[in-house]
Amino acid sequence: MSNLPIQGECNCSKCYFELYFSIKRIIFWTIIIAIYTVCSLSIFGALLRSVHILQNWKKRLHNQLIENPKSADVWPFHPEFSCDESDIE
Repeated sequence: MSNLPIQGECNCSKCYFELYFSIKRIIFWTIIIAIYTVCSLSIFGALLRSVHILQNWKKRLHNQLIENPKSADVWPFHPEFSCDESDIE
């Protein structure tokens, strides 16, 4: 026996509500996946940008040391963060 409605007992509103909620659920999960993808890509892009910046700093400091080897003794950053071992004692 099939589950077809008996003649005169058509309940189309139930089908429309099921279709509506099904589409609503699909749209909801599509938006969630899109947000997750955008967040993941922006985090990955920020990490790549940081690596690129660090590589540029490394090249710049390396070129500076080739041009002026005496600058190896000079800490190029803020003096508060110096690596002077005499301050440790």
